[in-house]
Amino acid sequence: MKKNKSTKYYYLFFLLFFLVFAILYRPETPKLLEKSRFQFFTSIKTISKIDFVLTNNEKPLQTWTGPFTSYKQIDYLGDTNFADCEKLKLKLMNCKAGDTIKFLAVNFWKNNQLYSLSNTSFHKLTTSANLQILNDDKQLKIIVLRDNPETWLKFNDVNNWLTDNINSFKRMVLSAIFIIFLLLLIIIKPSRKWFFTSITVALCSMLFYWWVGLDVAVQLNIDQFSKSKMGVFYYNNVPLFGENFKTIYNDTLPLRKMQANTTNQLFYRIDFPDDKDKITETKIIYNSGLINKTWKLNSVEPYKLGGNDIDFRNNNYVLKGDDPYITITSADFICGIKKVLFLRSIIYLLLALSTFIILLLCEKWFVNYSAASLLPFLFFYTIIMCSFWFSLFNAQRLVLDDEKRLASPFPEKSKMGYKDYAQGISAYLKDQYPGKSRLTTLNNLIRFNAFGDIANNNIVHFGKKGWMFYIGENVKEVYENKNLYTIEQLQRMKAVLEERNDYLESMGIKYYILFPRMSHYFYQENVGATLHNFNKKAKLEQFLEYMKKNSKMNIIDIYTPMKIAKDTSKRDLYYHEDSHWNYFGAYFAYAQTINTIRKDFPNIPAPIPMKEIKWVETENEEGDLPQLLSLSKFIKRHEYIPMNDRVNCAYMIPPPEYPEYQSVHKMVFFQGKDNTLPKLIMNRDSYSNYLISYFGSHFSRQGYLWSPIFFPGIMKTEKPDIVITEMMERFLSDLLVPNPAIPKPEKATETDKK
Repeated sequence: MKKNKSTKYYYLFFLLFFLVFAILYRPETPKLLEKSRFQFFTSIKTISKIDFVLTNNEKPLQTWTGPFTSYKQIDYLGDTNFADCEKLKLKLMNCKAGDTIKFLAVNFWKNNQLYSLSNTSFHKLTTSANLQILNDDKQLKIIVLRDNPETWLKFNDVNNWLTDNINSFKRMVLSAIFIIFLLLLIIIKPSRKWFFTSITVALCSMLFYWWVGLDVAVQLNIDQFSKSKMGVFYYNNVPLFGENFKTIYNDTLPLRKMQANTTNQLFYRIDFPDDKDKITETKIIYNSGLINKTWKLNSVEPYKLGGNDIDFRNNNYVLKGDDPYITITSADFICGIKKVLFLRSIIYLLLALSTFIILLLCEKWFVNYSAASLLPFLFFYTIIMCSFWFSLFNAQRLVLDDEKRLASPFPEKSKMGYKDYAQGISAYLKDQYPGKSRLTTLNNLIRFNAFGDIANNNIVHFGKKGWMFYIGENVKEVYENKNLYTIEQLQRMKAVLEERNDYLESMGIKYYILFPRMSHYFYQENVGATLHNFNKKAKLEQFLEYMKKNSKMNIIDIYTPMKIAKDTSKRDLYYHEDSHWNYFGAYFAYAQTINTIRKDFPNIPAPIPMKEIKWVETENEEGDLPQLLSLSKFIKRHEYIPMNDRVNCAYMIPPPEYPEYQSVHKMVFFQGKDNTLPKLIMNRDSYSNYLISYFGSHFSRQGYLWSPIFFPGIMKTEKPDIVITEMMERFLSDLLVPNPAIPKPEKATETDKK
């Protein structure tokens, strides 16, 4: 076949791949979840009683007091973002000759940039005359030469410390890709016509690969955990860690996995379960399929690692203390993570270039075919290649964030029959399919916009006037209500509550119960005819009538004031796009609850008057029903936010450790400003999320246990004045489950009541 001799001109169109890449590429830079602030953090070990004082221009910023017999994490968080750190000193007070201070990773975080001290920068540090930096290429060590009440260590040239910038790595990789594929193009020497045909198809496939490739699945793994011990992963987009950003794993494997969301996770902390664990062979793996970065813990020099209650002896890390953890927060680790993310983010470019080269090689077979006959083949080729290649460069999904559920695991054939095993394989492959989230979103969006509904959907029911109703789990069954409770079931449920009440009453604790209703019943006129209600009297209504006739339990009637509010207010009390009541609706349940409790506890402040609350209207992507359909970016949740000094006025405190507490949801505890007010413990579900904001000014210590189970040991230890069970309507049948063993009620003593 005659080749076109003017190849050197039209080969310039090869640059279109990199031009399109430059337009599409979005660096995996985590979105700021909180305002970025200046931060200094490191880990220190010394057996001497030394005060460490961080100063700026001789002004003390924060003090930490030794001894630290194992490495202790110290952090300073400031509102000021220092232009440089040249005036920062770490003063060492009350040092004695021979005192030794050892450091793990020394880091600064400023202007959203990480700076870490490397072993090549130790010589840049300066000290007072009576300190000496020991020559050690693994970690920063300082020895005190003479007794002195005040010595110091100064951080110099911080802006030239090791950073988490990987721009040079990116340029090197992209240059290598460009040279390799350009050489292949020159070697193949395609005709002009086939060149443009191939580049057009490859660029179109590049757009598809890019779109599907945005659905990234990355994991952080750590092995050699103790079996059946709890491990905790903390994560954030800045090197700060709190209760709001953590994942707990407790399984029977020595491998712990955490799914990493690259839009808001870059820094990690791994808490070990106890001080008996051996971490000699521990490995940390940041994994995106075939692209991964592995750190063998004992091969990581101390100047790269952060942590708490760990020690470094004989070139080995050991756990020592009550709160052992390691932090992945130094530039060495973050650069490794960013490199994995970058390589994963350019897969679509490599796939498009590979498609281009493959098509060029196939010229002699395809050149005589018409475009109409080639298009179906090329379409299916793109889909198949996309599925195959991205499956190699994605870690196994653990959680489907958009659908708010765990991914289906790979089934174990030995534990199931052939049919169940085949169904398990099918469910696993559906959840692991590359681009599942984006393809599901596109499919549901097209159907929703075209028909106002999503066919074959057994999770969300689309009602009238834009209302959406959850029908997953047992909710549809509860609403359809084909069978009411039997008398025997009502008696069992009554006995469960009265057993709790008797136990609490014996300790002088008041017990109250409230049952939020499902939106299906509250806005039944918007459900529509396709979801049928067989018995007009709901199970909850049947149960409340029975309890009113046969028991004197403190069941708070929140339905009546909410029904009045519905009839008189222009605002809805439940979300259209969520399965919960909103803050406005929850207010009336809150007010009724507090007014009822005040009859027994008159010192509790009255509810916040409605007229004193400013309601801010906004929209967000937090609606759980659109999330289940992967449509949260397109169907917004309409929100009413209450604004008042008494809203959210309590502050969160660390929850105590109660082995008795068993739940997939963590306990949360708050401390109010007035310690003279009663203490509260609440068994709850997700509906109480909208009550907690209001309760802060009415109680002192507040504990919220996300479980329907009654925990007598917790009640005995906490000794609250008030216990509330908040149970949403669809969980009512949980009362058919007997209580755990409850001690026989004893007469309350004065000590119990205090």
